[in-house]
Amino acid sequence: MAQRRLFLRILGVVACEGALAAGAGLLWGGWGLAAALAVILAVGDLPVVRLLDRHLPARLGREALPGCRGQVAEEFRDAHGHGHCRGRVRLQGALWSARLDPATGPRPGRGELVLVSGLEGLTLVVRPDR
Repeated sequence: MAQRRLFLRILGVVACEGALAAGAGLLWGGWGLAAALAVILAVGDLPVVRLLDRHLPARLGREALPGCRGQVAEEFRDAHGHGHCRGRVRLQGALWSARLDPATGPRPGRGELVLVSGLEGLTLVVRPDR
């Protein structure tokens, strides 16, 4: 229900902007239309951006990592006694400890891209991005 209200509000703002641009185009021709569109884009879309900022959840921290691509910085090796393959991945400018997802095939080598599939504590769970 909240998404529908948000959609209707945004649709209303966009309809008003379109009506203003069309009116300016009819009254003042091409230059009026161009000026109206410039003003609408610069000022008129602020309510839309504020609505979206207020109602859409931000993806930050832990929930933003799955789906990101990183690059293998240190090759994956068997961790003694753990049965996991561990290495290090450079992701968004930071170096992370990573564990290879057990369902993956061959291990990615240094410099290859990996895809983050999860997070366990401060360790990324990754799989090759092929």
